[in-house]
Amino acid sequence: MWIASKSHFVLSFVSLISLLALTAQALGEESLPTKEQEAPSPIPEYVPIVSDANLQSQLPCPSGSTQSVEDGALVCRRPPEHKAGIPPKDGPALWFHENGSLEQQGHYQDNKRQGAWWSFRDDGSLEGYTVYGEGEYDGLYVRFYPGGQLRQNESHFSKGKLNGVAKIWNREGKLETLTVYENDKVVEQHVFPANFLQATPEEVEALQEELRRIEAEQKRLLEEMEKQR
Repeated sequence: MWIASKSHFVLSFVSLISLLALTAQALGEESLPTKEQEAPSPIPEYVPIVSDANLQSQLPCPSGSTQSVEDGALVCRRPPEHKAGIPPKDGPALWFHENGSLEQQGHYQDNKRQGAWWSFRDDGSLEGYTVYGEGEYDGLYVRFYPGGQLRQNESHFSKGKLNGVAKIWNREGKLETLTVYENDKVVEQHVFPANFLQATPEEVEALQEELRRIEAEQKRLLEEMEKQR
């Protein structure tokens, strides 16, 4: 999990650097990307687990699991294997912002995040889409600019490691960088400085807020891991 979280931080810092247009020459500049390079990876249509989600909602917990309300979240838990054990999360889950709006939606399997997870800002706009496998990033990872319409960055993971193409777009939807990874290592990189835009103070603050959010998510995931022991 640490490797995936580390990569997450790296992508956010790369996004900040690219927005500030720093030293692209050393990375091998290219003029403009092709349409194929610029195209984002498709993601499925968002389907809510429950309509008008709130802390009073009823989750469709699987057979053998019961709903639990805890610290701004709704989760399904099934009985522990041992009497002294903590009931593991198993089934759909919803997390909420302090203002009551939906923050995250996804599923747990044997106390680990599994499958597609969606995240939202406190204004209700889409923030990101992440695929997990046994609690690790395992598939497509996407983040959107404020407003939830334009994609900010995307990458592909396999068992917690960056594998495949990672892309960063500017706030106008134009591709800035394209990087190919194999087991967390860069094997190919394309930089398109013609698409670099100077970041506004609001965008710098938004990126800083994203880093703070990542830190909080990392802390929460580590706490979940500790509870599994």
